[in-house]
Amino acid sequence: MRAGIDVCGPDTLKVLQQIFDSVWFQMEQEGLVDPADESMREQISRLVIHNADGDVLDVDGIKRAVLASVQRG
Repeated sequence: MRAGIDVCGPDTLKVLQQIFDSVWFQMEQEGLVDPADESMREQISRLVIHNADGDVLDVDGIKRAVLASVQRG
């Protein structure tokens, strides 16, 4: 195993993808993102992973944290 790299199982990845999709959809609806903006997709993905570090099942908490980070930044 490589140092500093977390390994996620398929169930965890599925939850992370669902959280990302939900955040992205909400941001699109609010006009906060351009659907073609790959750098924003990467930023949102990183924020989802970072905020899910403690508890991947806290879906609403992760979504709130990601949205708050994006709106601040």
